[in-house]
Amino acid sequence: MAGPMVQQVAQVAQATPTGWVALVASSAVIGAVIGQVISAISNWLLKIVDAVREKEKKGQVVAHVKLEIMDQLESFANRCANFMYDIEECMEEHYRHVPEAFSNVQRSIPFKFEPAPKWVELPVPFVAPIKALSREYDDTGDWINRTGLWADTADQYRYELERLAFYGLKALAVADSIREDIKAGNGGTVQLEASRSTFTKEIAAMRERYKATGGEITVIPELEALFEREMPDLKAATLREKKADEL
Repeated sequence: MAGPMVQQVAQVAQATPTGWVALVASSAVIGAVIGQVISAISNWLLKIVDAVREKEKKGQVVAHVKLEIMDQLESFANRCANFMYDIEECMEEHYRHVPEAFSNVQRSIPFKFEPAPKWVELPVPFVAPIKALSREYDDTGDWINRTGLWADTADQYRYELERLAFYGLKALAVADSIREDIKAGNGGTVQLEASRSTFTKEIAAMRERYKATGGEITVIPELEALFEREMPDLKAATLREKKADEL
């Protein structure tokens, strides 16, 4: 851009280096060159500033979308905990032989986002674990439905309690990571911590039952895999004990 101007200055300087007309002409050309250089630098800086502002604006929008997803994950977790209370009440009625104890409780709660975020606008590493969480939750729901071939209603609701506890806790873990990512402050509200405690206690109770029976109770596949990792020798020991009793 400034190249031709610089060449022109050089030519003028070489032609009449001592003449006042040449000196004036040279000063004018140099001034024009400097003006164009300053203008070019200013435009370049403005473009950089605009790009930075646009990036900050886009980052702010993405942060708000993440905030909404985090809020919905926490809301889902609280709904899981509340549904667990409802199921526990119905279970108590069932064991007291109350007729149709489960007739007034819903079968499950959906795990979906309303309104649904525009996933394509978010980074894949952020979206992937959330979509996997939703898919796995639904897959376990299908597994529970299939147990109707051999399990009674009370057993199926017991599996539902396990599913709610397991995925409620996972939803809170994802929400916690988002909260930290977007610097949304402390998320330890009373309700959320109560839900977290409910999930933890349910899983701990099932762990003790699993251990006490030597791994011979049916739990949802996720808990089965978790307990087998935690107690890899449990089933083998139970099998050895059975064989010893048969001798």
